[in-house]
Amino acid sequence: MTSASSCLVAKLSHYVPLSEADCERLATLEKTERVFETGQEVYQGGDENKDLHVVKYGWAFSYTDLPDGRR
Repeated sequence: MTSASSCLVAKLSHYVPLSEADCERLATLEKTERVFETGQEVYQGGDENKDLHVVKYGWAFSYTDLPDGRR
């Protein structure tokens, strides 16, 4: 992947100036791709999350189940 095709570089460059070295480093974070099926959980509460996820297509959300049943 080149920095020119990096979704993360494209998004962050709208907010802060990025050097070529910055772009290359950020692009390496997208090197490994995973596809999640609709409804598939990426991680659950209590799990240790060690990964950065960049959503290239579709959307993702996060929620917390409250003791009174609300989300």
